[in-house]
Amino acid sequence: PVWAMPHKVVCLAGDGVGPELLAATKVVLAATGLAFEYRDMDFGQTCVARTGVPVTEEHLQDIESVGCVLKGPIEIPSGKAASVVELRGRRFTSANQALRKLFELYANM
Repeated sequence: PVWAMPHKVVCLAGDGVGPELLAATKVVLAATGLAFEYRDMDFGQTCVARTGVPVTEEHLQDIESVGCVLKGPIEIPSGKAASVVELRGRRFTSANQALRKLFELYANM
């Protein structure tokens, strides 16, 4: 049955309390009895440390292919230039704005 197949989820834990929030969310999802397959990715400052930017094209491609993402909060550095993100030929004021605009997201749940 379809419900027995694992639901794929991209996980972007982010910064601060983000990793703890996503860990707790995974516990709640496990309690549903449904199967989940998580793709954990660096995001926010951990991604900056590795790549120099908080969100990458790889994030966008994985989110597009999976269609589901759990995203924790991220630090947005103060100063206009510090938080600018360029993806797909567009400039955004932050990684959060990039995800909202590129995926036409208007609500958090």
